[in-house]
Amino acid sequence: MTVKLIFGFNRETLNFVIKNKEIYYSDRKFKNWVRCMPPPENLTKIIAMSRNRIPTYLLSMFKFTEEEIKEWNDCENEEILANIVIRDAKSKGCIFVSKVNEPEVN
Repeated sequence: MTVKLIFGFNRETLNFVIKNKEIYYSDRKFKNWVRCMPPPENLTKIIAMSRNRIPTYLLSMFKFTEEEIKEWNDCENEEILANIVIRDAKSKGCIFVSKVNEPEVN
């Protein structure tokens, strides 16, 4: 199953897709989806090389503690992971807009 989540933050729309226990992120400044969980190695470099086109607050949103990584590893399915993403996004000031569940297409 694929879960799509949409949030609002500072008049921006933040899009998340959860598929196969991987979380991807996109907004209007990122043209392609960026994997944010498991933690990417190149996110800091992408933001630094953007010359302030991509805001640096995204770095603080995608810093994960050991507890958060353990919680992600212990998730059984995408639905539980979606609830964790919603909780974490709300705690960082995002406004939840919508959630769409899409079945897997083989």
